[in-house]
Amino acid sequence: MATAALTRTHTVEIPVSSQQTHTPSMKYALVPAVPVTELHIRIKNMLRAEASYMAVPNYIESVQQDGMRSMWRVRICEWLIEFVAEFSISIDTVATAINYIDRYLSKVSTKKCILQLVALAAIFIAAKFHEEHPIAMKEIQGLAEGMYLEM
Repeated sequence: MATAALTRTHTVEIPVSSQQTHTPSMKYALVPAVPVTELHIRIKNMLRAEASYMAVPNYIESVQQDGMRSMWRVRICEWLIEFVAEFSISIDTVATAINYIDRYLSKVSTKKCILQLVALAAIFIAAKFHEEHPIAMKEIQGLAEGMYLEM
């Protein structure tokens, strides 16, 4: 059994499958030693970077210059909520997709005709991360109802 020190007083053991190592009998892999203070610095930097990607609360008024209205967002959210029953996905997947949409719309002014495409991309990506059986691309294409061409 191998261990790696995180600090002078902390150790961690990470089990790995024998397929991931060159030695079939090895049950644990070494984790590089990283001082806890360095981990804190890395986490703070990631949180600081993430803050720049968070959705702006009033993005419809401040970012959207192509005539977007708050009602469009409401309709997109209602449409995505229908996916829970239709595709047997979790509400968490839909919430993640809505978060992706808000983040995107906080940065890019979008016309109404593109909003459905943004929503489809968001639900497709969210399902890839959250669902055991994500929505298939063919189903996403069908939802687009022929409005967009394959490139």
